[in-house]
Amino acid sequence: MEERTKEINEQKKVIEEKNKDITDSINYAQRIQKSILPTEQEIKDIFKDCFVLFKPRDIVSGDFLPIQKEWGS
Repeated sequence: MEERTKEINEQKKVIEEKNKDITDSINYAQRIQKSILPTEQEIKDIFKDCFVLFKPRDIVSGDFLPIQKEWGS
């Protein structure tokens, strides 16, 4: 019985470490995504009368907003 408890505790530790690694990776992806996505002000500078509803399901969204302001506009 004691051996089984030890084995379960070791498995739990492995799962916790892997979960932390995955969460750290997702949080890093969020930082990258925030640096790529235009800010709300940048969008409003191009589209005067608009709003953006940005609600990622968990941490990172799969949506990207490709916009570009043309020179002279």
